[in-house]
Amino acid sequence: MTILAIKSQKNNPPLSPNVAVHHSFSSGFTLLELMVVILIIGLMTNYVVLSYRTTDAATLAKQEAKKLAYLITLASQDSLMRSRPISLHLNAKGYQFLLKSKTDLWLPSKDKLFKPQRLPKGVTIELNLSNDEDQFSVPEEETAQILLSTSGELTPFTIRLVTSETTKFSELSGQFSGQLKIRHYPLPHE
Repeated sequence: MTILAIKSQKNNPPLSPNVAVHHSFSSGFTLLELMVVILIIGLMTNYVVLSYRTTDAATLAKQEAKKLAYLITLASQDSLMRSRPISLHLNAKGYQFLLKSKTDLWLPSKDKLFKPQRLPKGVTIELNLSNDEDQFSVPEEETAQILLSTSGELTPFTIRLVTSETTKFSELSGQFSGQLKIRHYPLPHE
């Protein structure tokens, strides 16, 4: 084997300092090019998924119920941490969180997280503060309706997010202890 290595060295022309050595590079994509392509594919996929959003009213009611439950939970935790009561006010167009001012007035929260929320098109809201099933109505008065106390308790309530296109609704209920429950139903037969 060493004889072959010697022979192969003898067949190669000697390199002189004036001769440039050319290396051949393999053709292919660089890591940067591959990352750019993956980024473009990701952006296109994201665009397709976002443009395929559902506008089904029942799905929107479910999503809004989950969002409202999440915001009530955050507001309750905020009330506990800052030792200030927060209330939730609902109206026919949506809902907002209110803070008690020094003059005992309920004013809209300036926190971006608790900004006023509009209901999706095709979804209406109903509120029941008693345990009577016949007491559901669209809230109209501009007062605090559901109080989130500084001890973690809240005004017991049931909120229905009713769809105009279907016979389904989502229901969010809150107990005095602060526990929230979401259920989805078909509308009862009248």
